[in-house]
Amino acid sequence: MRPYRLYLCWLTALLTAAASGCSAPPTVSSTATLERFNRRVELVRLQLPTIIAAAEAAAARKAEHPKALIDLPYNEQPAFGEDMLNRSGGLAGALPSNERSGLMTNHDIVLLSVRSWQSNGEHILKYLRRSRKRGNMTILIASTAGKPDNLDTDFFIDNGAADGSEDEATINLFSNVLIGWLWVCEYSSALTRHGKHPGILQSITTPGSHAHNRVFQNRRTRHYIYPCETAVPAQDLAHVYLARVDRMIDDLHGERTRRQISAAADIIADRLESGRPVFVSTSTHIMLNDLRKNVKVPWTPLNTLRRMPAALAEHTKPGDLFFWLGFNGASIWWYPGSGPKKLYIDYDRYLRKAKVDLITCFATDPLNPRNNGGQVLAHIEQNWNFGDAVVPVPFPPNRIAPISGLYQGLLYRMVEDTVARRLESR
Repeated sequence: MRPYRLYLCWLTALLTAAASGCSAPPTVSSTATLERFNRRVELVRLQLPTIIAAAEAAAARKAEHPKALIDLPYNEQPAFGEDMLNRSGGLAGALPSNERSGLMTNHDIVLLSVRSWQSNGEHILKYLRRSRKRGNMTILIASTAGKPDNLDTDFFIDNGAADGSEDEATINLFSNVLIGWLWVCEYSSALTRHGKHPGILQSITTPGSHAHNRVFQNRRTRHYIYPCETAVPAQDLAHVYLARVDRMIDDLHGERTRRQISAAADIIADRLESGRPVFVSTSTHIMLNDLRKNVKVPWTPLNTLRRMPAALAEHTKPGDLFFWLGFNGASIWWYPGSGPKKLYIDYDRYLRKAKVDLITCFATDPLNPRNNGGQVLAHIEQNWNFGDAVVPVPFPPNRIAPISGLYQGLLYRMVEDTVARRLESR
């Protein structure tokens, strides 16, 4: 194998820079959600040995049985699945096995998560039992608190919840996603120690992604693994991702983000207190299935995915307040070199045409300033870099593991927390 020294020096420098950019968060957090997630991150760090063991066992099985699939079911864990499936920097080979039943083997690797034992535990346990009967390797992310006594799985990774109730579900989702991406990092690095690397997807917003993803999204071959000459030691990639999560928490605690959230929450609370409607919707992965769950304030979540004009026409009128949780810019774009040179979904145009009052939350689009929207009542910036994936690797497309889902989910819940606090204080 190629000497690892140069790559290690590069990675060490990145870790040092990431650590030096982190300052201690204020003693008073922006919201309860952020404070609770911050505590969970520390508990997840304690799970790294188990995450690495599960990743190494899965990589060893995949190296021995290259046709084995990574089964990541969707219906049983939709919010978790949204952030882990078909994502920038995600495993091309991870899919629900019922979408490729003709390729299933007895050596498949199943990745499952429990949002809360109260809400979806039974569905996950049924899937787990079926997977065990097929001889699959099973990896379960859930809370030790509240888990059934007869649980049978190859690897159990504790998400740190205090109990199995639905009260923990929102933070469980973010903790589960964090663990999921740490597992992807360590699975990928473990494969390199077998001389292989997994297929990794590239963000559709970046030049070159169309050609890259065309290879790795072939339904019959996306589970393939490929030669890799550079072996990455255990823990390296997980520590890079955790350093980025630390920086995200520091940013969310920061004055700029807190000021933006406060301004948006004031407007939303005023509207709700006066009896006027407030609508919320998203184009992001992680919140598509979570907008309507554990709602703390009386706003109205709307499903606008591929039906924005119809949803606006059915529910809103000019002057209504609309909180839009976006991705890169207000809309979704294809870029030269990544696909057709045209707008993919022009959410911003539909929102302007409906003449709703807008509050937006997205990451600035550096390639197309027009995609960053026009006049809004308030804006909350998502501070992640274009292309999303944050962990460098020595194989295409050179970065894995996105951070945007955690940013989007946390910011949404932080706004909700702040609005709820405003309404209670009044």
